[in-house]
Amino acid sequence: MKRRTLLKGTAGSVLGWGSGAGPLIAGRAMAESMTQPAYPQARAVTRGPKHHFFGYYDKYPWDTTGRYLLAMEVDFIGRDPKAGEPLTVGLVDLKRDNQYMPLD
Repeated sequence: MKRRTLLKGTAGSVLGWGSGAGPLIAGRAMAESMTQPAYPQARAVTRGPKHHFFGYYDKYPWDTTGRYLLAMEVDFIGRDPKAGEPLTVGLVDLKRDNQYMPLD
Protein backbone atom coordinates (compact mmCIF):
# COMPACT_ATOMS: atom_id res chain seq x y z
CA MET A 1 0.00 0.00 0.00
CA LYS A 2 1.31 3.43 -0.91
CA ARG A 3 1.80 6.03 1.83
CA ARG A 4 -0.70 8.45 0.22
CA THR A 5 -3.38 5.80 0.03
CA LEU A 6 -2.85 4.95 3.69
CA LEU A 7 -2.99 8.60 4.73
CA LYS A 8 -6.13 9.28 2.69
CA GLY A 9 -7.84 6.28 4.23
CA THR A 10 -6.77 7.28 7.74
CA ALA A 11 -7.93 10.87 7.29
CA GLY A 12 -11.23 9.65 5.85
CA SER A 13 -11.94 7.41 8.80
CA VAL A 14 -11.00 10.12 11.32
CA LEU A 15 -13.26 12.69 9.62
CA GLY A 16 -16.12 10.25 9.19
CA TRP A 17 -15.87 9.83 5.41
CA GLY A 18 -17.19 6.56 4.16
CA SER A 19 -19.38 6.03 7.22
CA GLY A 20 -22.49 7.32 5.50
CA ALA A 21 -22.56 10.38 7.72
CA GLY A 22 -20.30 12.43 5.44
CA PRO A 23 -17.33 14.44 6.56
CA LEU A 24 -17.57 16.27 9.86
CA ILE A 25 -15.51 19.19 8.59
CA ALA A 26 -13.49 19.13 5.40
CA GLY A 27 -12.04 21.32 2.69
CA ARG A 28 -13.94 24.50 1.97
CA ALA A 29 -16.40 23.89 4.81
CA MET A 30 -13.46 23.81 7.22
CA ALA A 31 -12.04 27.05 5.87
CA GLU A 32 -15.43 28.79 6.02
CA SER A 33 -16.08 27.62 9.57
CA MET A 34 -12.73 28.95 10.79
CA THR A 35 -13.34 32.66 10.24
CA GLN A 36 -11.11 35.07 12.06
CA PRO A 37 -12.68 37.22 14.77
CA ALA A 38 -12.98 40.91 13.91
CA TYR A 39 -10.44 42.83 15.98
CA PRO A 40 -10.43 46.63 16.15
CA GLN A 41 -7.62 48.38 14.32
CA ALA A 42 -4.60 49.04 16.55
CA ARG A 43 -3.83 52.71 17.19
CA ALA A 44 -1.73 54.78 19.56
CA VAL A 45 -3.76 56.32 22.38
CA THR A 46 -1.03 58.20 24.27
CA ARG A 47 1.60 60.72 23.27
CA GLY A 48 5.06 61.65 24.51
CA PRO A 49 7.25 62.97 25.82
CA LYS A 50 6.63 60.37 28.55
CA HIS A 51 6.06 56.66 27.91
CA HIS A 52 2.88 54.78 28.80
CA PHE A 53 2.37 51.06 29.29
CA PHE A 54 0.30 48.43 31.07
CA GLY A 55 2.14 45.49 32.55
CA TYR A 56 0.09 43.08 34.62
CA TYR A 57 -0.06 39.54 33.27
CA ASP A 58 -3.47 38.51 34.58
CA LYS A 59 -5.37 41.81 34.61
CA TYR A 60 -7.20 43.69 31.87
CA PRO A 61 -6.40 47.39 31.37
CA TRP A 62 -9.90 48.32 30.08
CA ASP A 63 -12.89 49.17 32.26
CA THR A 64 -16.20 47.40 31.60
CA THR A 65 -17.55 50.31 29.53
CA GLY A 66 -14.51 50.38 27.22
CA ARG A 67 -14.01 54.08 27.89
CA TYR A 68 -10.98 54.02 30.20
CA LEU A 69 -7.61 52.34 29.78
CA LEU A 70 -5.37 51.86 32.82
CA ALA A 71 -1.75 52.80 32.19
CA MET A 72 1.50 53.68 33.90
CA GLU A 73 3.55 56.72 32.88
CA VAL A 74 7.35 56.78 33.10
CA ASP A 75 10.28 58.86 31.79
CA PHE A 76 12.07 55.83 30.24
CA ILE A 77 11.25 52.82 28.08
CA GLY A 78 12.72 49.39 27.41
CA ARG A 79 13.04 48.09 30.98
CA ASP A 80 11.06 47.58 34.16
CA PRO A 81 10.93 50.44 36.67
CA LYS A 82 13.48 50.19 39.47
CA ALA A 83 12.79 50.82 43.14
CA GLY A 84 12.65 54.55 43.84
CA GLU A 85 12.07 55.64 40.24
CA PRO A 86 9.00 57.82 39.69
CA LEU A 87 6.00 56.15 38.08
CA THR A 88 2.49 57.55 37.72
CA VAL A 89 -0.59 55.32 37.55
CA GLY A 90 -3.44 56.83 35.56
CA LEU A 91 -6.31 56.39 33.13
CA VAL A 92 -6.53 57.19 29.43
CA ASP A 93 -9.99 58.55 28.64
CA LEU A 94 -10.72 57.14 25.18
CA LYS A 95 -13.84 59.33 24.81
CA ARG A 96 -12.05 62.64 25.58
CA ASP A 97 -9.29 62.76 22.95
CA ASN A 98 -7.26 60.06 24.78
CA GLN A 99 -6.53 62.39 27.69
CA TYR A 100 -4.20 60.86 30.31
CA MET A 101 -5.51 61.43 33.83
CA PRO A 102 -2.97 60.76 36.61
CA LEU A 103 -4.37 58.91 39.65
CA ASP A 104 -1.34 58.33 41.88
